[in-house]
Amino acid sequence: MTTSASYRPSITERAHDRPVNVYPATGTGALSLVTTERGRFRLVQATIRFSAIPTTSQDATLQLDASDGANYDSILRRVNPSVGTGNGDVVFTGGDEDIYEAGDQLTLAFTNTDARTIGARIVVEPM
Repeated sequence: MTTSASYRPSITERAHDRPVNVYPATGTGALSLVTTERGRFRLVQATIRFSAIPTTSQDATLQLDASDGANYDSILRRVNPSVGTGNGDVVFTGGDEDIYEAGDQLTLAFTNTDARTIGARIVVEPM
């Protein structure tokens, strides 16, 4: 996955008249896209777009690295994009309950054994 050259953390955009921060990443390597919010925030959406459906069975995950420590870390969402009849894209949509504290980090991860070209992003709303 490309690093700082094409990764621009926390681009402020507007969605429904609310400011949001967008974390994008592109490339053909392993994906590990991490949020770096300073205050409380809400997950709006996390997406992974593949150039072709992966054939190797592996999970795409959205993980919480909790500011309270490793005992509170967890996998929030998990899906295997190589399974099923869909297009292989991954969309994790946040809800009103997806609120995180200052210092929490969300990580969108995928091993990408098949070296597919990936376009990924996490969208959060500061609170």
